[in-house]
Amino acid sequence: MLNARALLVSCVVLACATDMAAADPPGARPPADSIKIEHEYEDFDDDTEAWQLSSIDYSHKFQEFGTVILRVSQADRFGTEGVQYEVDMYPKIRKGTYAYLSVGVSGSSLFPERRYGAQIWQSLGNGYEGSLGVRYLAFDDAVTVWTGSIGKYKGNYYYVLSPYVVDGDDGTSATGILEIRRYFGDDPDDVFTFRVGYGNAPDVDTLLQVTTTLDHFSVGIGRDWKVGEHFVLGADIGYRDREYNVNVERQSVYVKGSFKYRF
Repeated sequence: MLNARALLVSCVVLACATDMAAADPPGARPPADSIKIEHEYEDFDDDTEAWQLSSIDYSHKFQEFGTVILRVSQADRFGTEGVQYEVDMYPKIRKGTYAYLSVGVSGSSLFPERRYGAQIWQSLGNGYEGSLGVRYLAFDDAVTVWTGSIGKYKGNYYYVLSPYVVDGDDGTSATGILEIRRYFGDDPDDVFTFRVGYGNAPDVDTLLQVTTTLDHFSVGIGRDWKVGEHFVLGADIGYRDREYNVNVERQSVYVKGSFKYRF
């Protein structure tokens, strides 16, 4: 297994050092294949051991069908390690309409035994698009997550608001997430992201273990840099505040690094 902390530090340092990397000719089409390695490290303000999540994925963009992604993720939480295997697909249905389909399996208690996802996006004109979707997480107590989005493209910016409604044995809860992206040039891999979320749904930003919370607030920023034609380096940092019971909170800071090779 890769040394996750060394990978994270390398990715962050390299990403910060490449802000002045030479750009490719405008309008160049990104390569159809890519391999991406990512690691997240989350540190808490109490005696909880740091959480870590690593993944590696292979992506191929079919000209007619759309993109297919194969992913393996490993989580390290509460002194336990677990692995999940996923397939994500983004098929093109027609001009202005595309979908997301996902299936995942795991034998670890850190992940759902099975997970399924489906979502469909539709262009609404004038730079707007909307979506509706659902996630099903087969934990010991199964959870259904209803979601959707309304987004707006304006110049080099994209604004999107996504609600998540979680239906489980503990009742129904909801969270909203606002994301703002600023693209640099024509390549979607060259982007700055701001993200903020609030609600009482459990960790919809990670969708690993489902833990009931009274309130959950998160905020983060991220930057992906395209380095030449083949490389993309990414770095994220953020803050999460979870309230589990009245006056019982846990704050954390997370950092994430990624490296993508496109070919």
